[in-house]
Amino acid sequence: RYAIKGETVELPFVTGMDKNGFEAKIASKDMQWAMNRNIGLVEDGRLTPVLSGTETVTVSFGKTKTYIPLRIASIDSSILDDFESINGFGNNVMKPSYGLKYSGNAAGMMYYNYFGTDKNTITATYKGVGLLLDKNASRLSIQVHSNQKNYNRVSVEITDANGRKHTVRLTDSMDWTGWKRLDASVESIAKPARLTGISVTKTKEGLNAGYITIDELTVSEIVYPKGTIHLPDVKEPVDMAFKPTDSLRPKGNLHFAVMGQVQTKEAAKMPNLAPLSEAFNNLYDFAVFTGPGSMDEVLSLYIPRITTEGGYSSTSQNGNLMISLDTKNKSLTASSEQWRWFLNQLDQSQADNVFIFMSDAPGAFGDTLESSLFCEKIEEYRRNQFENVWVFSEGKADSVKVKNGVRYIESQQVTDDFKNMKYMLVTVDGTDVSYQYKNVNK
Repeated sequence: RYAIKGETVELPFVTGMDKNGFEAKIASKDMQWAMNRNIGLVEDGRLTPVLSGTETVTVSFGKTKTYIPLRIASIDSSILDDFESINGFGNNVMKPSYGLKYSGNAAGMMYYNYFGTDKNTITATYKGVGLLLDKNASRLSIQVHSNQKNYNRVSVEITDANGRKHTVRLTDSMDWTGWKRLDASVESIAKPARLTGISVTKTKEGLNAGYITIDELTVSEIVYPKGTIHLPDVKEPVDMAFKPTDSLRPKGNLHFAVMGQVQTKEAAKMPNLAPLSEAFNNLYDFAVFTGPGSMDEVLSLYIPRITTEGGYSSTSQNGNLMISLDTKNKSLTASSEQWRWFLNQLDQSQADNVFIFMSDAPGAFGDTLESSLFCEKIEEYRRNQFENVWVFSEGKADSVKVKNGVRYIESQQVTDDFKNMKYMLVTVDGTDVSYQYKNVNK
């Protein structure tokens, strides 16, 4: 996006996110906006560019800051019609105005009267093929004087390079009195084009008869700055729940490991995983494997295992609720009762922490409405009932995203890159839930 030199624009709201993923919109006037070259002035949430070119803007709120690119375009304008003479019009709609004018010695006065006609548009048509809009034309501007609020629409008629006709609206409602500059973009119109007329269209609320005064029809070329803006790197905020340690069993009252699955054809290639099996069996309360596969069989575990391949179930342990959901159809509707059962489990739970395990992440659901509903519901439970809600699923990469208090965790399938194979260790210490990644081969 670009701003235009000399034209004041409203700066957008900025979305901020706290450590728990709760978002809030911050008004631009409450942010600090700093520029290295002072290419523009910012006051009360509005930007007025004073120079053209590119700039890196530092946006800060308290101790938090980020960077955004700013591109300021300049305008090269020329008068297309100064209305000093109305001889260029081919009908009697446009009359000269020598008393009321915006500049020069005259303006155009356009009368409209919809009484006794079934037409709702009156057009002042230029003679011949009209006025040329060359290949660089980006924007049209015109000064329009309304002696009263008439609420009608003003447009220009354009024929593009392919002979296609366009009605370009300058305003949908003349709801002012006095002079006002109207602007419209013509960048998307194939050029060279011809401006063939100026129209007033009656709206439902508009007056049936009256006149407007027109002056300074201007065409502008917007000259966009060139060059690439390289933004400084912004350090990603650290997830407060990410607490790496050297220990395989940090302090806590519940520990479990989470891994992606391995496909059968890859399982035969896997190295000796006896040390990993021993660690899982001796150190952790249970293990979780997301997605379809056979990793739990490869490891020969005797501790409880949670997989996400068949059915739905729940269990409680040490004040924590563990829920497995069936999403084999990329939905919770594989069973007609699953949604109701799921919400009942949450409603009836007295746990502090909830861990939800499923094959497909909410974003992979086949129905986007169901995906949104799922996230909205668990985020609502997080706000109103639980200290922690974590959702585990299979994904293309190992990742953790925090949104509105809920952690969405994805584990990738185990591939033949066994050297870098890892698992997530989740430690629960009351309401303090943390995670870290452990490399299988270290």
